[in-house]
Amino acid sequence: MSTLLKVRLRDLSNYSYLGIKVDRELANDIKNKLKLKFSSIEKASQLIDVSGFTIREIEKRNIRLYTWNKILESLDMSLDDIESHVVSVCDKIIYNIRFPYKITPLHMRLLSHIIGDGNYSEGSAYWIQKDVEPIIQLQKTLFGISGKRIIRPNVGCVSIRSFYIKLICTAIKLKRNEIKSKNFFDICLTLPKFYKIEAIAAILEDESKIQSESGTIRISLKEKKLIEGIARLFDSLDYERSKIKKIKNNGSFKSDSFLYSVFLRILGSHKFDKDLQTVCKKYGELANLWKKKEAFNELIRKNNGKKAKEREINTSIVKTLLNYQTKKVTAVQLMKDFRLTRQKADSIIRRLKNEKIVQRTKTGVYQLF
Repeated sequence: MSTLLKVRLRDLSNYSYLGIKVDRELANDIKNKLKLKFSSIEKASQLIDVSGFTIREIEKRNIRLYTWNKILESLDMSLDDIESHVVSVCDKIIYNIRFPYKITPLHMRLLSHIIGDGNYSEGSAYWIQKDVEPIIQLQKTLFGISGKRIIRPNVGCVSIRSFYIKLICTAIKLKRNEIKSKNFFDICLTLPKFYKIEAIAAILEDESKIQSESGTIRISLKEKKLIEGIARLFDSLDYERSKIKKIKNNGSFKSDSFLYSVFLRILGSHKFDKDLQTVCKKYGELANLWKKKEAFNELIRKNNGKKAKEREINTSIVKTLLNYQTKKVTAVQLMKDFRLTRQKADSIIRRLKNEKIVQRTKTGVYQLF
C-alpha cells in the first residue's frame, strides 16, 4: 500500500492570512488559560496585541494564523496543540477540513493536470478542455467544493482553487511557481509509487496521442525539460520508452518551431495499465484515464499476448540497431542479421520511422538519427 502524505497545520505557517476556526472545547480552554495567566481578557488583549472581541468570540470566528501564533506564544503553546481541534479553514471561502490533512494520489492527479492542459499564473490555476466535468468531479470528491466554470468561446475552462494548490504543494514541498518546471519531476521521483502513477495518468490524459496500430503512446511538448522529466518518471517505474526526439512542430506557422517527443512503448503501456488498475481499485474511477480511456484500452487489446511478445522481440532488435557501428539500415540487412522475413523487417523499419529513430535517405535505405 502506498504511504499517504500529510499536511500539518504548522506546515501552512507561511500562509499567515489563512483563517482558522476551532471547536468550542479548545476555545473555552484558551480563554480560561488567558484569564488564568493575565487575570482578565482585557489585560491579555493589551499584552499580546489581540483584540478582546476576537478572544471572546474565538469559537465563532475564523482567526488568522498570525493572530493564533500571538495567542499561542503567550501561553507557551504551538499550532500542533490546536490542530486536532480545527473545524475549518478560510481562504476567501470556508473549507471544512481536518488536520493532519491527508494528501492522496488523487490530489497529485489534480496538481499534475496543470502540466498538461492546465495553466498556473499569479496564484490562479485553470484547466482547459472541451469537457471539464472530470476536473470538477475530482475537486468535489477531494474537497467538497469545485472550482468555477469560466466561459470561453468553443472550449471548456474551469479553475482549480488556489487553496488546493497550496495544500498539495505544501505536502510535496514544491513552490507553486515551480509546477511547470524540472523541480516538479525532481520531487515527483521521490514520491510513493501511486503518486507517480497518477502524475503519469494526468499527463497521458492531457498530452498524449495513442497509436494503437503501432502500439505506442506519443507525448509531445515544447519544453524539453518537461519531456525529460516525463521520461525520467517512466524510467523510475520501469516503463519502456523511446529516446527523446526533437521534431518539427507542424501545427505552428513558425518555420523554426519544434516539439520534443517521447514514446511509451507497448510493454511500458502494459505495465502502466496494471499499475493504474491497482490504483483504481483503491481510489475509484477518477484515478483512471478519462476521455483517453477507450483509446488506451483499444491499444492494450490490439497489442496483447502474441503481439506484445513480438514487440518485445522487435524492441530487442531496435536496441541492437542503435549500437550499430554503421548508421545505415536496410530491410535486407535486417533479414540477414536477425533472420527475419521481409514482412517482419519492413514492419521494424516502419516502427523506427514512426518513432523518429530513422529517416529515409534514398529508396530502401534509412539513416539512424
